[in-house]
Amino acid sequence: LPGPVPGARGLFSEPTFLLMKIPMFLIGMLAGEVFCETDQTSRRRALMAVCAFVLAARYSFYVTTAAAVMFWLAWCRGSGPDSDGNAVSRWLNRLLGNRIAAFMADTSYCVYLCHGFFMASLGGYLFQQAKFLSFSPLERILIFTAMVCAGSYLLAWILHHLIEKPCIELGRRLTNRWFPVREVTTASPIPPSVADVR
Repeated sequence: LPGPVPGARGLFSEPTFLLMKIPMFLIGMLAGEVFCETDQTSRRRALMAVCAFVLAARYSFYVTTAAAVMFWLAWCRGSGPDSDGNAVSRWLNRLLGNRIAAFMADTSYCVYLCHGFFMASLGGYLFQQAKFLSFSPLERILIFTAMVCAGSYLLAWILHHLIEKPCIELGRRLTNRWFPVREVTTASPIPPSVADVR
C-alpha cells in the first residue's frame, strides 16, 4: 500500500523494529518447549500455551490461529508416553525436515534483516523503468518477488556462514566457560555376582 513518502519509495515500508517482535519469538520458543519436552506436566504445558495465546492476542487473528495450530500439534505429539504424534504431525515433521526447510530455517533471521534492503533498492529502481512498468501487474510482482528472494537468500546464506554461525559458536564457548555444564553421574548397575552374594 502507498506510504507517506511520495513516489515508488512510498510503496515499500521498512521492517518492524526487532524488539517489537520479541513476543513472536517467545511464542515460538514456548511452542518448541511444549513440543520437544513431552515429559513436562500437563499443568506446565497448559500454562505455557496460555502465555503464548496471550502474547499472540496482541497481534491478529492470523497469529493467534497459527499459535493454536502449533500447540495443537504439540499436544497431539505428546498425548502418550510412547507417542510419535498423529498423522498430521508426522506429515508436518516430514515436510519441515527436508533440506529446503532446513536451509530456510538457517537463513530465516538473515533474510528478515536484509530483505527490506532488496525491496527498497530493487523496487525503487524497477518501478521507475518504463519496460518493467509495461508488464502486467502479476508479471511485475512475480519478477520482483523472484529477484528479492534470490538476492535475500543468497546474501542470507553468506551472512549465515560468515557471521551468524561463528558468532553462535563463540557465544556457546563463552557460555560454557562462564556457566559450565555439570556432568550428571549415574549409579552403575550392581554386578550379578555382588547381587547374588547379597
